[in-house]
Formats: sequence, C-alpha cells, structure tokens
Amino acid sequence: MLHAALPAPSRIGRHLLTVLAAALVGCAHVTQDAPPTEPVLAQALARADARFAPLPVVEDADSALRVSATMQAYLNDVIRPLLRKGDDPRRVLLHALLDQRRLRLEYDGGPTRNAAQAFDDRRGNCLSLVLMSAAFADEMGLRVRLRQVLAPPSFTHSEGLVIAAGHVNLSLAPPNNVHRVTGPLGDSEWVVDFLPGQDLAHQQVREVSRPQVGAMYLNNRAAEALAAGDLARAYALARTAVGRAPNDANARNTLAVVLYRGGLVPEAEAVLREVLGQAPTHLAALTNLHGLLATRAGTADTAEAAVLAQRLARLQPDPPYAQYERGRQALAQSRWAEARDALAQALQRAPEDPLVHHAMAQALLGLGRVDDAMRHLQQAQRFSTDTAQRQRFLAKLDALRRL
Repeated sequence: MLHAALPAPSRIGRHLLTVLAAALVGCAHVTQDAPPTEPVLAQALARADARFAPLPVVEDADSALRVSATMQAYLNDVIRPLLRKGDDPRRVLLHALLDQRRLRLEYDGGPTRNAAQAFDDRRGNCLSLVLMSAAFADEMGLRVRLRQVLAPPSFTHSEGLVIAAGHVNLSLAPPNNVHRVTGPLGDSEWVVDFLPGQDLAHQQVREVSRPQVGAMYLNNRAAEALAAGDLARAYALARTAVGRAPNDANARNTLAVVLYRGGLVPEAEAVLREVLGQAPTHLAALTNLHGLLATRAGTADTAEAAVLAQRLARLQPDPPYAQYERGRQALAQSRWAEARDALAQALQRAPEDPLVHHAMAQALLGLGRVDDAMRHLQQAQRFSTDTAQRQRFLAKLDALRRL
C-alpha cells in the first residue's frame, strides 16, 4: 500500500504505498472512522477535473483481481489436473504457483501489477503476488482473506517522494463443501506470505475488504505515476481510489499530494485537513500539511506550521531520509564533502537502500574517488529490486569502468 508526501525532508514483499511528497511528507496505519465531508471533496475534485482535463482512461479497481484468459488456461490445463481425490486444493494451488519448475515467479520491487500482469510477467511486488494468488484461489472456490500486516512501515523514496511501504498477505481456507467432496481436511487457515522470515504466528493483522484492496492497488499505481511525473494519470488513479474507498485516509492523502503538485494548493490543503479530522496522527498528512504551510509567508501559517512541527517531532523524532535529502541538496550544489558526510549518516539508517548508495557514488566521484564510487554503484545494483533501475546502475558502472 503506498502513501505519499510532498517533497520533504525493501525489500522483498514490502510494496504498499503512502505518498509523502516534495513539500509535503508522511505515512501511518490509521483506523477508518467517519467518511470525508462530501462538499469539501466534491469541490476539490471538480476543480481538479478541470485542471487535468482530459483525464486519461485508467484501470478500474476490479482489474486488480480479474482472472485473464491465460490464467484461466493455466488453471484448467495445469492446476486442476493436479487435483486428486483427498488432496487439499490449497496445497495443489501453492505447488502450482510456487514450484520453481513451473511459473518461476520472481519478486520485483518495480511497478505494481494487477493479477493478470503479475502472471504474464511472472514477477511482482508483494501486493501483486497476493492479488494473483487470491485470484486463482477465488476461481478454485477457496475462502480467501486478504490481510494487512499492522507493523511499522519501511521507507523507500523516489523522485522527491518518500514512500512508506506496508505489507499484505493472504490466508486460505478450504471451500465450504470440501468435507463432502474430498474428505476431512480440517478447517484451519493457511497464511501465504511472500516476505521471508515473517513470524506468522505473532503477526498483528487486520482483514481488508475487496473494495479496500482495490483502493490499495489504485493508490499504489497513483503514487507510482506521481513519482514518474505523470500528474494527469496520478490524479485519475487517485480519484478512482478515493471513489472506491471514500473513507480511506491514505488514498485521500495521495490525492492531496497530486493536487498540490498540480498547483491546486487550496484544494490540497482542504483534503489534508479532512484527513487529519478523521485521523489526527496520520503522519503523511501531518507532514504534508506542515510542508504546505511552511512554504507560505503568512504569519498564521508560520505559527500553525510551528505547532505541527512540534507534533511531528513527538510522533516521529527521526524522519526517514532527512540526511539523504541533505545529501541530495549538497550534491545539487556540488558540495561533495558535505554530501558524502550526510549520505554516510543516511547509510547507517538504510544500509541496503540503492538510491542512497547511488547518491554516495555521485559524491565520491565528485571527490575524485572513482574506485569507492564504483563500490557504491555495485551496492546500489545489488540491493535494487527494480529490474529497470538495476539496468541503469549497470550502465553507469560500465561507463565508470571505461574511464
């Protein structure tokens, strides 16, 4: 699930988005209580519709769990023939999906795929792989529960966005009629988790509905479009996500970031205040509203920004990627030694972050330390879970080797 924030200041299985953006930032797990005030949201959407017109056509939320013709063929030709009388259909399904001699699925921290895309590409992040598995399980008549793991998010970043990455998995139970068909298998649920090393017995989770999962999928896609600079598509996706789950604070936070970046600052502010009215400790919305107010010169804005800064300091005393942002600013001004020192601190907190290693390579190259720069580029390529990003790092490595 992705959330976003305005420009401010992992790995396998973690790829839900929360947008914190270039002048705004943050993320949190929140309860979903009262829905937003409709006039506020309606006014913001009406102005944004005009700003981003004509809106691109984007996928609907139902596409996230839709079974394609190729998936149906795999189910009929490969999975169903494996079923024998007395077999647990869950075991057959997982064998057909996870046996490396068959699909050869790979984790890919790149763009969020729907179920059909993950199957066709044989790769995906944790949300994509969960969607694909759930779609097959639905077709087999299994009882599926989609689950959000209630654990502190990990943070990644891209193009001025800090992204809080949460985690989802699923549980499978036999069909209601399984005892009449295949004999007694027991009714215990099996948890399927694509993040290795999870303590499944002690996970704190909450079940999420199909509409909420659809909103998560669209929210991910919106955050990814935002990071790519495609504001119109990001808006269309965020708008659809909010329509799918209008009381989802994370989707509305992402919408606010898109509005801000599209120049609709009053509308972004109104939506952020709505989020905080529902979830006062939502870190993304707090950080984003603080960033928005801090960029305005009014005395009242400055005073409120100071109050929000104090609240943020209590809730999040060590903001993610603060040192990385300082390092990036120093790089932009060719202050190589200052960038190196800030990025060294960032690496202490995020030693496996490929973008921090890439930035450190730039700083060291500016200082004339080519061998050290190459070492950090190699680390960047090693830790990246995005295929396209790895290729970019490899090309830079090859260019350095030719120097």
